[in-house]
Amino acid sequence: MTSPRGHQVTLNLWLQTVPVNPKPFLNNLTGKKVIVKLKWGMEYKGFLVSVDSYMYLQLANSEEYIEGKFTGNLGEILIRCNNVLYLCGVPEDEEIEEAEEDRSLHFLVMTPPVPRFDHTAAVHAERYLLIFGGCSHSIFFNDLHVLDLQTLEWSQPQIQGDLVAPRAGHAGITIDENWYIVGGGDNKSGAPETLVLNMSKLALSMLTNVKDRDPLASEGLSVSSAVVDGEKILVAFGGYNGKYNNEVFVMRLKPRDSPHPKIFQSPAAAAAAASVTAAYALTHSGKLDFNKTEHSNIKVIQNNGSQHDLSIDINAIREEKKVLESALEEVRAENSILKGKINETTSTYADLSKELHSVQVQLAAERSRCVTLEAQIGEVQKMLESLKSIEEEIQLLGRQKSALESDVELSGDVQRQSSGGVWKWIAQ
Repeated sequence: MTSPRGHQVTLNLWLQTVPVNPKPFLNNLTGKKVIVKLKWGMEYKGFLVSVDSYMYLQLANSEEYIEGKFTGNLGEILIRCNNVLYLCGVPEDEEIEEAEEDRSLHFLVMTPPVPRFDHTAAVHAERYLLIFGGCSHSIFFNDLHVLDLQTLEWSQPQIQGDLVAPRAGHAGITIDENWYIVGGGDNKSGAPETLVLNMSKLALSMLTNVKDRDPLASEGLSVSSAVVDGEKILVAFGGYNGKYNNEVFVMRLKPRDSPHPKIFQSPAAAAAAASVTAAYALTHSGKLDFNKTEHSNIKVIQNNGSQHDLSIDINAIREEKKVLESALEEVRAENSILKGKINETTSTYADLSKELHSVQVQLAAERSRCVTLEAQIGEVQKMLESLKSIEEEIQLLGRQKSALESDVELSGDVQRQSSGGVWKWIAQ
């Protein structure tokens, strides 16, 4: 790449990933006239007085320019570093305009996108490289960055139109000034929108929206363009949204007919091949005109259909409706059986509850009887303790009785002996 002053500038400057210390460059520009451009397009020209450790810029005799037009003298100003897009020096012996043309050689601060992967890229007007979305570890993006391949300037322009969710793993294809973006996700849910970005106006709009688990809301799918009978179409294939997909989707591009195309599922495509499950197309004058031609496992939708094709689609929908109604009846029958089981379980639960209550009442009565028996046992124990003392008294009385009887017998013997002696004495 050659600059306006004849210097050779290669893309290695842009692709360089090794950080370069900007302080020597700033020190060389201190006291000289410089041009500072902010991210929002304003330019300030003046003398660089000083730069602090945070690279805040102090300018003197500064002038402000917006869209190239002089708006006034600001004098001494301080510019915050993270607002700067680039800074370049102004040669003392040349005009400021020439320095502006050569500013690609003096980049100080650029705003490239943060490191990311699974983004999409496109080139517009053979000059601007556009980067959209992507992710870095667990962070997902929905931002747009633009690299001017001539000046090697990064910028992050404001996007007009619909606000879309962050995504990665999406696919993109450019047709004329439009950039079509399909699919993607954030590892939790798929991106259901199919988007179109007008690269000239930087206007983003949503063409259609599908469910989160639709194959079109997948990461890692592919999209390409083709022309069939003079009509431009998009063809999307594959992707992963919790399972690997092999469906083929076709979109007919008719922006003049409607800015929001609609999606139609085609049973005929599913019957033609397992990998084809749906196709979507635009409406034309309020009618759906399809003409189906089948080749291999791809369904191509053309715009010269007939009423016969529409009737085939209606019959297919009716057949699908019958299948769904039959499935619905089966589900209702299963629900009825489940309700009967639930009622039976409820009745059993009620009976068991009554039995439990009865057992609880009986248990309470038994507990009362146990308390009474424990009281009676306590009284009997007391009686038994008193019986021991009675037994001891009886034993004592028995011993006393035995002693008394012994005394009585002894006294009897003595009397007999004494009376016999008398009679003996009388007999003599």
